[in-house]
Amino acid sequence: LLVGDPHLGQFTPVERVSQLYDGVSLRVAVPRRRIFVCRQDGLVRGRPVVWYPGAGAEQIEAAIVKACGFPVGTAIELLDQDVAVVISATIPNDSALTAVPLAPEGGSVGARAAPGAPQSNGVSRHEQHDPVPRRGGPPE
Repeated sequence: LLVGDPHLGQFTPVERVSQLYDGVSLRVAVPRRRIFVCRQDGLVRGRPVVWYPGAGAEQIEAAIVKACGFPVGTAIELLDQDVAVVISATIPNDSALTAVPLAPEGGSVGARAAPGAPQSNGVSRHEQHDPVPRRGGPPE
């Protein structure tokens, strides 16, 4: 809550009840959070993304995706240099972060697969490296 100070001609935070009187000008300031995002490929640099109290991680992620020009619904990872950052409403103000799109399931060849996930030949990593023959069939 801000109160108009007639002597200074500006608004200052309300600190004492004595600052409030009949006819005083009041202003409500809602705190906001702001970060700056860029794309890993350099197509977007330093674009601001702002949110207000009550915004959820999904809403913030959607705003980042839109600011970076990715297609709606693109899953992203935020990086602070080479460290992954969890998308949350408590990211420090004025952080400069890089948005990296995550490869969709069955995505590009260079995409990382989760341990045990099927490879392009339908065989899991574990099965590819397991020389032990399985019952009822030839060794792999």
